[in-house]
Amino acid sequence: ASSPCGLRWAPVGSISPGPVISALLADSVLIDADGSGLPSPGDTIRYALTITNRGTTPASGVTVSVPVDPSSELLIGSVVTSAGSVTSGNGVGDDSIAVAIGTISGVSSAEVRFDVLIPDPVPNASPQLSVQGTVASSSVSGVLTDVPAEPGIADPTVTRIVHTPAR
Repeated sequence: ASSPCGLRWAPVGSISPGPVISALLADSVLIDADGSGLPSPGDTIRYALTITNRGTTPASGVTVSVPVDPSSELLIGSVVTSAGSVTSGNGVGDDSIAVAIGTISGVSSAEVRFDVLIPDPVPNASPQLSVQGTVASSSVSGVLTDVPAEPGIADPTVTRIVHTPAR
């Protein structure tokens, strides 16, 4: 669109001509070991990362890197991707994930999921897990993951741990 002065503009949320990558990382309780309904020691947390190319041209060489919070344990075999291949995260002793997505077509997305265990007891009685990854491509430098429920961009995904008293 153009203004009366001849300046070109694009509405907010519009599609861009080149690759434009966003990376949203959401968390949820997958297994609620104590039935509390809240993230607590012994629970399994699922992280779902949606990588979207809002541009009209493909983003090639897309890679994902996500270190897990040191107060959690990455569950072996839990890292899955809708595109490309998992290069790290499904092995014994892995404490981060890496995925080679490859190409994300224009105006499309890919998803990566992984699960972590909140150990019981939690090391150092940590009050939260904080996870933030990076998505890069051959044409877009590192884009930090962002939590969908928070305003702003590039916020880490924080899972508050509820420590219940021993019974």
